[in-house]
Amino acid sequence: MSRGMRAAAALGTALLASTALAHPPEAGVHDDARKWTVAPIVAWPSPAESAEPQDAARKPAQASIFDAFGPFVKTRFDERWLYVESDGLPHAPLETTMMVGIRAWQQQVPLPQPYVGANAWQIPLRPELADRPILGKNALMRGAVALAANGIPIFNALNNGGRDSSQIGELDEFGGHCGRGDDYHYHAAPLAIEKIVGKGRPIAYALDGFPVHGLFDPKAKKGDDLACPCGSHEPLDELNGHFCEVPAGEGIGGGTRSYHYHASKTFPYINGGLRGKVELEGTGNESQVIPQPRANGVRPALPPLRGASITGFEQVGPKAWSLRYEVGGRASFVNYRVEDGGKVIFEFVGPDGEKRVEEHMPRARGGRAGSGGPPRARPAVGPPSGIVLSSAGVGADGLLDRRHTCDGASVSPPFAWTGVPAGTKGIALTIHHVTPDDLERIYLVRYGIPADVASIAEGDASVGKFGLNNVGRRAEYAPPCSQGPGEKTYVATVYALSKEPTLATATPTRDELLAAVKDITLATGTLELRYARTPGAGGAEAPRQDGGRGGRGDRGDRGTLIARMTSFKTDVPAHDHDVVLVRPTRSSTSASIVASTSRSGFVEFWRDGEPARRTTPEQRMASRTAATFVMDGLVPDATYRYRFGWRTEPGAAPQFGEEGSFDTVRSPGKPFTFAVQADSHLDQGVTPAAYERTLLNIREEDADFLVDLGDTFMTDKRGAEFRRAEAQYDAQRHWFGVACRSMPLFMVLGNHDGEKGGSGGRDGEMPGWSHAMRTARFPAPEIGDASGGMYSGRTGMADGRAANYYAFEWGDALCVVLDPFWPTTERIRGGAGGGGQRGGGEGGGGGPREPLKPVDGSWASTLGREQYDWLQRTLTASKAIHKFVFIHHLVGGMGGAESRGGVESVPYFEWGGMNADGSDGFAARRPGWPMPVHDLLVKHGVSAVFHGHDHLYVHGERDGIHYQCVPQPGNLSGGTRSAADYGYASGKILGSPGHVRVRVAPDAATVEFVRTAIDAAAAEANGTVVDSYRIVPRRTVSPGAMQDRPERRGPRKGPPPDGIVKPAMSDTMRGAMYADNWFAMWINGRLVAVDSIDFLPHNVVSVDLLPEYPMTIAVLAKDNADPATGCEYGRQVGDGGFILKFADGTVTNASWKAKCIMHGPIGGKADDPKVRTEPAPEGWQLPGFDDASWANASEYTQERIDPKQPFFEHDFAGAKWIWTSDLDLDNTVLLRTRVEKPGWKPRWTTKPDLDATVR
Repeated sequence: MSRGMRAAAALGTALLASTALAHPPEAGVHDDARKWTVAPIVAWPSPAESAEPQDAARKPAQASIFDAFGPFVKTRFDERWLYVESDGLPHAPLETTMMVGIRAWQQQVPLPQPYVGANAWQIPLRPELADRPILGKNALMRGAVALAANGIPIFNALNNGGRDSSQIGELDEFGGHCGRGDDYHYHAAPLAIEKIVGKGRPIAYALDGFPVHGLFDPKAKKGDDLACPCGSHEPLDELNGHFCEVPAGEGIGGGTRSYHYHASKTFPYINGGLRGKVELEGTGNESQVIPQPRANGVRPALPPLRGASITGFEQVGPKAWSLRYEVGGRASFVNYRVEDGGKVIFEFVGPDGEKRVEEHMPRARGGRAGSGGPPRARPAVGPPSGIVLSSAGVGADGLLDRRHTCDGASVSPPFAWTGVPAGTKGIALTIHHVTPDDLERIYLVRYGIPADVASIAEGDASVGKFGLNNVGRRAEYAPPCSQGPGEKTYVATVYALSKEPTLATATPTRDELLAAVKDITLATGTLELRYARTPGAGGAEAPRQDGGRGGRGDRGDRGTLIARMTSFKTDVPAHDHDVVLVRPTRSSTSASIVASTSRSGFVEFWRDGEPARRTTPEQRMASRTAATFVMDGLVPDATYRYRFGWRTEPGAAPQFGEEGSFDTVRSPGKPFTFAVQADSHLDQGVTPAAYERTLLNIREEDADFLVDLGDTFMTDKRGAEFRRAEAQYDAQRHWFGVACRSMPLFMVLGNHDGEKGGSGGRDGEMPGWSHAMRTARFPAPEIGDASGGMYSGRTGMADGRAANYYAFEWGDALCVVLDPFWPTTERIRGGAGGGGQRGGGEGGGGGPREPLKPVDGSWASTLGREQYDWLQRTLTASKAIHKFVFIHHLVGGMGGAESRGGVESVPYFEWGGMNADGSDGFAARRPGWPMPVHDLLVKHGVSAVFHGHDHLYVHGERDGIHYQCVPQPGNLSGGTRSAADYGYASGKILGSPGHVRVRVAPDAATVEFVRTAIDAAAAEANGTVVDSYRIVPRRTVSPGAMQDRPERRGPRKGPPPDGIVKPAMSDTMRGAMYADNWFAMWINGRLVAVDSIDFLPHNVVSVDLLPEYPMTIAVLAKDNADPATGCEYGRQVGDGGFILKFADGTVTNASWKAKCIMHGPIGGKADDPKVRTEPAPEGWQLPGFDDASWANASEYTQERIDPKQPFFEHDFAGAKWIWTSDLDLDNTVLLRTRVEKPGWKPRWTTKPDLDATVR
């Protein structure tokens, strides 16, 4: 039974429980606990804020369900709105528990909220239908979508990460939990409310004004518990709603037709979106309805507490509560109370009785809206499972044996289980782990285990079937390999099933398996597998023995949760000061200097070989705070020397640091060298000695400057504790000082550096804080006149929004730094988890890895129009011979939010213009933009694009542009296994560590991969050039040559000498088909698609097709009918249906031809079934077949076909459901059409490598 289904069994939502407290109250307190709920916790607004009592006779009908919860809920109204006030706590006259049962807890607790006065909930009194419904699966993941009758908001069933809150353990037994503002809300329908508001009445109102009723069965008769209160038998639409007839004047617009939603036991549990008109704030998944109240949090949002489960929650005073949770079987408590002034006092009691107290004051009104996943109360029922899961691979200390991990033999552990309930028909088994940044890693998915099997031996892969892990995306056991210090917890779960699950694929993911078993699970059992990796494993360093450090580091206070889970190597050698050169212009270079103690400082500088010396103005320097000294009056094409000087007190003799040198900006025609590095991370995979060696290599090359491609500070990896990244900003000062005391540093933002546009640069939030940290320590180039015209772009903060894109010329090169992070304000949805961790080992099924693929959610990633137009102007104006672009990762890329890949990722989204299915999406997605980014670069003769992100060295070429992925500088174990996962299929691929060196001359630029090694016996010695290539200058391309370039769809390196051009994957187009219930499809006589599932469950088949026009499409479609009777499910008459859409615009409709070859039961007589069949005409699937005698296909409505959930997950817009004229009795049909494309010519000159034909 799903958590949403269990919600139906709950009998109330009071803040009462019988759970023992950390410090139990005096005798009798619990017996008298009802007295704590006699009044709302939050004071009601004054008459100035809330309206005077209103005429009860005029009170709208919508108010009645809320009035049932008075005095805890109050209502008022005007001509347009019903205003609902509450304190955000689910009071009710029944004793039940909230919060209990939550297994994915982010450490929030329920606090009263001021949903009163101007911050009250607003329900439209006269709802109107919107032109287009808003689907909750694509939007509305921030705020509430409905308001329950007890004054508690109801959020989208998908949490703000796009995951089903009910399925991942975020909810209590009643479908609720707390958001980041400690605000309680639901993500599933609070069905117990129906017992209080009355049968047949709404349990909530959606924020579009339409009511939400309880459960619905279209077959129920009026008056039954599951009947529609309006008497409608119309099936629910994808929003969980339907229309019904109501008395005249009560319907929409005063008519007789109305609309409402129903709750359900399966996703989406509540209204799956909004059918009525609303105003939205934000776009896509980040949108929310406005107006709606704001939660009033008192403390920062906290990270998830892994392995915790809430086992008790109780109100112990008028404004006091206690929450009990367990980690590893040991109980801890959060006791808290709200004082009269609003202060909240928290007492945290650990498993050993240690206590910690925190005090927080409410934030000012108008703060962040409450969001996040809800926890709920568990009714007094028996234990959820009688299964006991155990493993001989777990020691007495609870730790998983090393041989079952990647540090050992990688063999799957043994498992045994007892207590399987009667009626069990099959067993499933999974292992998963949730990472510090809230990602799920799936190590085992196993199903099809016979019910009489009670154990699986170590390494035994013969029992049952394997689904896909997401570590290596293989159908096998993936050994735990999580990095970082401290223990990690992996949860093994066994499921007893009432029947074998119906799956759309033979190798399901864990999410797919859980969706298939949620309604057939009789019982479950869990076992925690804990493991702490050996110091030094996986590239992590062993602890230092000397105890010394130079930087502040973030090791000193690793007692907090995030610090225990993630290791960042921020300790640096002791040093007096560090120098990083920044902001070079045509006449100056600046030195950013941090000193370990307060002093007065200055810089003395002189041109190499000349005696005259100059000094910058002396300035007071605070300890450990960067100061910038401008060395001006410089000339181009020269070498300068300098040294940092300081006085410890006024009048004292100056002291001087080590001499340094640098080269000034080059004039055209002058050769020079620059270096590029990426993804220094300073995390558990980095060896600091290797990172230092890379920086020394760069310094010894006498480069003019260094470009760092980002993921330098890893700010967002700290989650809510992002301020701890300050230690990493300071540590990087030291490391960059190794090389950049001799050359200026140019920084590119990375996806983990905390600077993103989603929440802007507001004070106290990660993006603005990260921007301030970076620019204070590494001053960004000044734009325009401030730099003497050296730089264009934008690098500062304005109106709460920052940016980091800029361009400059150096010698014969234009250098362009791009920033896709600040302009991207919408979260990228979809995609698979990244590869790169190793999986496999014994006990696996040996399934194939699946490379990341493009996902249309990547259209959310953008440079923004302002930056795009600036880029176009910059490229157009520049006369430089070489043009280099620097970006952390391409805009879009493979795998949705993963954003992976190089030349194979170029064709897609904003960078290349194509949708994930290969169709052209640029004009629709970027209306008014001249062309995709790649085409813009091609047009203006860009030489190379340098990017990082994938931790590899990969060199590829497309349309004359070199795409260079830059390796990590300090990861000694950097291999190439992840390359295929990330979509790389061509080019030179090598592993880290090292850096890229670029030697620029007027006639050519030479790019070299310089290896880093710290072991004298390494296969490739330190400093070895392991790959190199030349880039010759490119000319710009005329606008006419950019029109309709077919090579955009495939890699091109010039026509081969023999004239043979093979088709590439990017030449294909995506096709999607759905049949009720099975089909096979031929194109021009070749079999190209066969439904992989015989009949059930319903599924969508997607294929990549190589177009060939004219194109004859032939389909054999079958309903799920017994060929002997024409009936399905015994003696029932079913129906068929087929729909198709190709990326070229081809769709099913009545222009298709249709012929029945199996009909039955004749006359619809299911009690005496007979069938009529005929053979398929010879050659019916071939292009030359004459189908003129066939009838045209008949079109059917979506309501008539009633497709299942997979249909709604794909784009079939414009396509029609088709069949023969008898949808019910024609069980096997043939369908044909011919698609013409006059003048079409293929780009390729060979036939496809695979020609699957019918035998």
